[in-house]
Amino acid sequence: MKLRYFSFLAGCFILFAIVIWGEGELRQKKLQEGIAGEIIRFHILANSDSEEDQAVKLEVRNEISAYMKELLDNVEGRNEAETVIKEHLPEICRKAGRVLKKENKNWPVKAEISTDSFPERIYGDCRFPAGKYRALRITLGEGKGHNWWCVMYPNLCFMDESCRIVSSETKEELKKMLTEDEYQCILREDCKKLRFRFRLAELFL
Repeated sequence: MKLRYFSFLAGCFILFAIVIWGEGELRQKKLQEGIAGEIIRFHILANSDSEEDQAVKLEVRNEISAYMKELLDNVEGRNEAETVIKEHLPEICRKAGRVLKKENKNWPVKAEISTDSFPERIYGDCRFPAGKYRALRITLGEGKGHNWWCVMYPNLCFMDESCRIVSSETKEELKKMLTEDEYQCILREDCKKLRFRFRLAELFL
């Protein structure tokens, strides 16, 4: 009798844990999709992993980041930002091509708007969850080298990786763009609660 009772309790705990885990996974997915619906990433694929090719990638990054910051400075909303980027894809290719020419690289350059998968990215006290995002993707040459990415809109492209601190102005912009839950997830507060629930569920799985 006791064995049946404990088996029943164990089954209830497991079922409870599965429900918690499933709800948390679904909510995390919805938060990520909501965040992704308001921002645009920047993704550069280097020709190869050689030191020289990686250095060229960063030169292209600097050139295009400065150009896009100016173009997107006064746009309102992701849709407008994406439209501006699409309109300037030929010029983006030309600017990247000029950098390659200066570096004596005869590579093809491809610039496009795509939907790419990105890992989690943390800038100071802000966290962008892993998932699929719209992005300006630039492929240099064979595009087989280590890539570089950032958040292009709103601008979170830090050239100095040691100084990745999000300004209060950018946080205010994010707060206007996102729902309260999405914004709290960016600040990692809401997602801390989700991770606690995941750990609680894992105790029973």
